[in-house]
Amino acid sequence: MDFIRKWLWVFCLITLYAIGNISAQTPVVELREQVVTRMIAHKLLQEAGDSVSHVPVVEQFENEYRVKLGQHISFVPDSVVQVAKSVFGNLGMERNCIVSIYECDSRNIVYGFQVRTSGEGTPCLGREQYQGCFTLGLRFYDPETTIRSAESASSGHDAQSEKSTFLSSIGSQVVLILVMAVLLFLFTRNNKRLTKIDEETIHELMIGQYRFDTRHMLLIRDGQSVGLTSKEADLLLLLLDNLNTTVKRQDILKQVWEDEGSYDGRTLDVYISKLRKRLEADPAIKIINVRGVGYKMAIQE
Repeated sequence: MDFIRKWLWVFCLITLYAIGNISAQTPVVELREQVVTRMIAHKLLQEAGDSVSHVPVVEQFENEYRVKLGQHISFVPDSVVQVAKSVFGNLGMERNCIVSIYECDSRNIVYGFQVRTSGEGTPCLGREQYQGCFTLGLRFYDPETTIRSAESASSGHDAQSEKSTFLSSIGSQVVLILVMAVLLFLFTRNNKRLTKIDEETIHELMIGQYRFDTRHMLLIRDGQSVGLTSKEADLLLLLLDNLNTTVKRQDILKQVWEDEGSYDGRTLDVYISKLRKRLEADPAIKIINVRGVGYKMAIQE
């Protein structure tokens, strides 16, 4: 049982870690992507001679981050490529990315290129664009993702793919949560059984061949049980707590009969005789009279 409980806990912890990893990984990646987008926008504004304007907030459209660069600026493709590669390198960003420059009003792409982890690809350089209002767009994708799927976002295919990925991620989390719930249910049920067994064990003491059920005040041997009175049970428990140790008569009388109105030494002797009779089937159990002192229980091996 202890082995099963141990591995149930381990499995639950692994499940919790997996759920946390799924839910926590995406925000961290998205945060880095937004930082890269904002840094590139900041550098491009500086290249255009604007070092005082506030960089607008990064907005997300489907799976692309966009920043409006503002009115009446122009850019050189060479500078955009250099800035993008510099920011990616400085921040240690190893992600494939499509960088696009849009017209603010029409949303037409006036320039674009890819940043690849493999270093492949040669963007168009050397042509200065006209002055106007432009928006920077960055679309990140994993190396195994095809370029065609990234470029097909305008037709709605990428949105559908992103939706499927999202649903798949949610489905995985739901499955993990259900698995964890089932495991916790099984663990709780088994734990209740174990707790019940433990409680029963706590209330049972072994005395030689006998089991002493302290809760129900029973002596059990070979399937046969004998009931004890409350005083017999208290006396037996006191002797067991002091096994192989002499307990003084006055201490026994005080602890077992203190709440009684009147008692004497003869009362104790009568109850000792009763216990001896209850335990006589096991000759290894002895309740010894230490003359002038008290009684001692001993169990011979």
